Amino acid sequence: MATRILDPDRFILAGTVIDWTAVGQLRNKAAAPIAEKRKVGPRVVQLRWMLDPHLGLPTQAFQVWQRGHATAPAPTPVSNVLAYQSFFGSLVYGWDAPLVFVSGTANVTGTAAVIAAYAGAPLFSALVGFVSLSAGPTNFSFSGPAILSLVVMGQATVANLLGIDGNNAANDPAWQPLEIVGLPVDPAQWNGVFGWAGKQGPNSSPMAPVAAALDRYRRGAPFFGWDDLIEAGRPAPTWLDADPNAIVNSAQLDMLDDLRTMIATVAPDNQAEFTVDRALALQGGGRTAATNFAPISTLMLGIVSDPLASLILGFGTAYTHAAVITPAAAIDPNVSPFDFMVTAH
Repeated sequence: MATRILDPDRFILAGTVIDWTAVGQLRNKAAAPIAEKRKVGPRVVQLRWMLDPHLGLPTQAFQVWQRGHATAPAPTPVSNVLAYQSFFGSLVYGWDAPLVFVSGTANVTGTAAVIAAYAGAPLFSALVGFVSLSAGPTNFSFSGPAILSLVVMGQATVANLLGIDGNNAANDPAWQPLEIVGLPVDPAQWNGVFGWAGKQGPNSSPMAPVAAALDRYRRGAPFFGWDDLIEAGRPAPTWLDADPNAIVNSAQLDMLDDLRTMIATVAPDNQAEFTVDRALALQGGGRTAATNFAPISTLMLGIVSDPLASLILGFGTAYTHAAVITPAAAIDPNVSPFDFMVTAH
């Protein structure tokens, strides 16, 4: 098996569990009939991912993997931890290699303290998360694509740091292929464009790319939209579910031809510089306007701003949330009992 490379600066995955029954209770709406119609559970694990345009699109659809928490490697002591005082007076803990999970014990000697985890340099890189702690010893943990430092704000110290290395986790043999996810291409038009004409969907029952996109939408589309009222006495416009077939048709008409040309003719690391010129008709006359855009950047803008587009365009999927792996598993019901990974080739 080829070694997998974890690079959260260029390829990142996020996931969450959505309980549509709980959401429906806030809006006086029933989730069960919708779940039954879609043949999904009312609790759904939602996955979304994106990549840096300068990385380029892969040569085939993405592969989603799954493993149970019970098979995941246990955290080990974090090595080469350096503790020092920052310019702002906060206590900082840093280490050499990025981790995807960090836990420890904080001893708060003041009235309260805050511990923040950062993806890189403390205070000046992406914030992974933070936790507020009261006086006394308290356990804490963070998880994310990369964690390289902790900042302690307040009178507290940190000990017993444990972590999981992302690259070791990515190459764990316990991962099992779950689903192939990609662009909703027409195989006849994409035949010969690397591996993009292949089937998608669950590895156990693959299907045509468009059918797979519609199946992802069935599993991952929202049950409800906005509230019925903007405020008391002011009804909101009626919320309607989007038409997944219209999204597929729009993508095939306006986007996929340019992406096919880009993938077939440009190396991945040069695809961010690939641009397309278009003439646009203006209303009210025979004049036209010209535009120039990068297809891969347009694709990324769409999938990060529209969770429905991400399902159709192959940058997201969803699964019914399973409460436990085995009867002995004691897992927070708000957390999926499975780990998920997405790989690109």
